[in-house]
Amino acid sequence: MCFCFIKKSKGQSKPIQELFSYTHGVRSNSAMILNIAGYEVIVDQVRGKISQKNFQTLIKDFSLTKKDTALLDSSFGIPTMHFHQKVEGYDSFLREILFVQKNSDTVLGISISGRVADKAFYKNIFDAVTQYGFPDSVLSNMGDTTFPFVGRPIRIGRRCQWRGPNAIQCPGFGEINWGMHPTKFDAELMTTLQELKNREIHQLKVDSQEMITVIFEGEEVLAKKISFTVKGFTGMIAKAEGS
Repeated sequence: MCFCFIKKSKGQSKPIQELFSYTHGVRSNSAMILNIAGYEVIVDQVRGKISQKNFQTLIKDFSLTKKDTALLDSSFGIPTMHFHQKVEGYDSFLREILFVQKNSDTVLGISISGRVADKAFYKNIFDAVTQYGFPDSVLSNMGDTTFPFVGRPIRIGRRCQWRGPNAIQCPGFGEINWGMHPTKFDAELMTTLQELKNREIHQLKVDSQEMITVIFEGEEVLAKKISFTVKGFTGMIAKAEGS
C-alpha cells in the first residue's frame, strides 16, 4: 500500500536504494511511521488545503502551534510549506516538517526527527515519499505475525506490540529497540545520544553499567549493560508488565 503520489521514473536512484537499506516502518491507518538510519519519519495525509491559518491543525500528531513559522520552500522540487523545530535541550537535534498539496483536496505531511543532517539527506527522504513510495519489504502492519530483522523474518508473539517503527515490547519478556546505520560511527553516535536522553528521564536512576561480551548474529561483540531503577508510578507499571 502506498498513499503517496508517484511520479513516473526510469528507476530508483542509488541514494534512494541505499536509503531503503536502513529503513523499517509500520503502517498505522492512513499513516506510516518509519525509522530511517536512526531518524524518525512520520508520513500522513489529511483532507484539506494548506494555508497559514490552518497548518497547525492539519495533522495534529505533528504538534505544530501558532508560534511555529512556516517557510515556502521550492528546493525539494515541489512547492512545500517547511517548518524547523529544535528539540529542546539538544542543539544537534532537529525536527523538519513538510506539507505538500497532494491534490486539490488532500495534504501530505512529512515529519523528520533526528540529529541535524545535510539537505541531500532530507531531499532523499522527501523523494522516497513523494516519488517512489516504500517497498513492502521494509514495512510491517500492526497485525503482522513476523517482522524483517537483519535480512530475515522474526516471529512476533501474540502478547507483543509495536512501540515505534523499530521497537517491539513483549510484556513479561522485555522490549527490543534497534536501528540500522550505514557506518559504525553513525550507529555509535545514535546510541550515545539515546543514552544521554535516557539519563535525563527523571523516572530513571542508573544503578550500574559495564561492558560485556554477547553473541549477536553469530558474532562476538561488545555491549554496554546498564541497570536502571524506574521510580514512581512508571516503575510500578514497568514491574507489572515485566519489562
